[in-house]
Amino acid sequence: METLFVTESRELLFTGTEDIDVRPLHSPVLHYEGDSREVALRAAHEAAAASKVEACQRGFARWVATVSEITLDGEEFTESEETVNTVDPLDRVPELRTLAREAAARRADGKIIRDIAGATEPVGSARCGGDVYSLYRVEGSAFGDFTCYRVGRAPYNGTLYLPAGFHDYGIATLRGLFAALEGGQCEFLCEYQDEIDGVYHGLFEKRI
Repeated sequence: METLFVTESRELLFTGTEDIDVRPLHSPVLHYEGDSREVALRAAHEAAAASKVEACQRGFARWVATVSEITLDGEEFTESEETVNTVDPLDRVPELRTLAREAAARRADGKIIRDIAGATEPVGSARCGGDVYSLYRVEGSAFGDFTCYRVGRAPYNGTLYLPAGFHDYGIATLRGLFAALEGGQCEFLCEYQDEIDGVYHGLFEKRI
């Protein structure tokens, strides 16, 4: 008898009701195969740590790592195989599971990100200091109603800035946005230290 430990990862999509294999016709990515359980577990944690959780139209995608213990007989045929550990990046941000489940309960067509992000209406765009600022109003999102904007070289394009904490500053016009930014009366962000805030930004990046 011989025991092998195998660490692999697959890209899975959590739809709010189940996990779906994003690449069912592809083999999983192999990270380790050998006789060390400790090395296999470490490889799983390293693989999951390197994976980002990303918002897709129908859920949250990430690479989930698993460690399998395989027992081979004397002729190297598999006698038994058991998953001994699973490391899921989504466990780092459990709030996303809750969001997905709630959205799936409300949305029959499975497009849960659309439900979480709400409806977006462009307010207008104007040039300021060589850049074009485009203002949007978001309503009915899982985080409430708020105003956000993009800055780029063309209208309704460029870097997306979301209000810190999804606070609604009540900005209704570009003139009001410029006045608020100049006076330091509000805080908008495009970069985040916390992983979950980065996922939220990516979510709205796909919808706005």
